Amino acid sequence: VPFAKEVSPVNLAVVFRFCKALAPRMEKEDEKVWVYCFDNCFQDIANASFLLGAFMILYFNQTPEQAAWPFRCDAPFSIHDFRDITLSRSSLTLSLEDALAGLSKASKLG
Repeated sequence: VPFAKEVSPVNLAVVFRFCKALAPRMEKEDEKVWVYCFDNCFQDIANASFLLGAFMILYFNQTPEQAAWPFRCDAPFSIHDFRDITLSRSSLTLSLEDALAGLSKASKLG
């Protein structure tokens, strides 16, 4: 359950487990279409997009822009920005592309 109105990307342990689970399936079944299901709430949509984008960056060496592109869509299905934990309205937001750029930079730095 998020604190206040928090919408934050999943932590690195979740990214690691997701990628480790998906990578072997992608290697074995390159002709198959994989469907990733999630709940229909804005936080789950944002985190599912982040996880799939992270996989594309870490395993296919895509740029953050390339990894975020498939998830761009118009309202009412647009992905909500991630935001800081606060009880009041936050002025600090982080787009999916920004979050993926941070992951990309961190992976390059080791």
